[in-house]
Amino acid sequence: MIFKPILPVIPFGICTALIVALLAFLILRREGDSKKKALIFAQILPVVALVVLIEARPMTREDSTDVEVKNTDVLFVVDSTVSMWAEDGHLGTRMDDVRAACQTIMDDLQGASFGLVSFDNKSRILAPFTQDTVAVEDALTMIYEPEPEYAKGSSLNAPLANIQEMGRYSKKNEGRLTVILFFSDGEITDGKELVSYEPAKEFADYGAVLGVGSAEGGRMKDPDGFYIRDTDGEYGVSVPDQTSLKQIAADLGLSFYTLGEDTDATVMTIAETIREKSFISTGQEEMEVYNDTYYIYALLLLAVLAVEAYLALRKMTL
Repeated sequence: MIFKPILPVIPFGICTALIVALLAFLILRREGDSKKKALIFAQILPVVALVVLIEARPMTREDSTDVEVKNTDVLFVVDSTVSMWAEDGHLGTRMDDVRAACQTIMDDLQGASFGLVSFDNKSRILAPFTQDTVAVEDALTMIYEPEPEYAKGSSLNAPLANIQEMGRYSKKNEGRLTVILFFSDGEITDGKELVSYEPAKEFADYGAVLGVGSAEGGRMKDPDGFYIRDTDGEYGVSVPDQTSLKQIAADLGLSFYTLGEDTDATVMTIAETIREKSFISTGQEEMEVYNDTYYIYALLLLAVLAVEAYLALRKMTL
């Protein structure tokens, strides 16, 4: 057993000694025989002793224990092109579905580290790996719909370099599980062919490519709230392209899912699998683990005070 005092020892000791001395002085000044005074003092001593024990904070020590470590880096790769604001998502827009899925993953994997990459015609790292989920949430909310007139097309090739960069960073620490969750509607509008994502496969220990949007497609509003129209005045409709997303999934060695009516079940299944993979048992490790025991003396103190209160009340009624 070891002791880790709650309050500084010297000031507490001085105060306790002064209080005990004052109580002794007051008892000695009372009228009555010495036996009665000794009985009163004997009633006070257990209370003082228990207070001292609580202050000393006795703890038991364990030299070895089983330790589970969450060793996970989860990288969200989010398409932020105009089409991601099409209104054929399960919760509203496609981006609404993505944000909800990311939030569910973060809520379910407390203690893991999360990173965020967004892309349109260019890719950018919005959040490096961090356990500060609030920072990642803020970064997700800061993904705004681009102005249609300034949008330069969708490129699924854009995030590859950033995925590799974040993957290399994660793998600097041996034994970490790197998870890649790629969210997109799969549309390519910059005219370029999809490159192979196989160079990033070595960084994907687990993950998924998640397609958003319905087979029928959806209309999109501009940032001012007006539906986007083409030059003929027809509403612009975005239709997802799962072919390109399935190719990315195959290159990375990951599964492909769609976020539809069963979005919650899909995301929870992914989160459960990540959680199972992210815990590793390090076995019996030589560690100093301390367990508090002062609460035992706190309960005893309450019991003693309860008895004292009962005796005092009984004396008053006699």
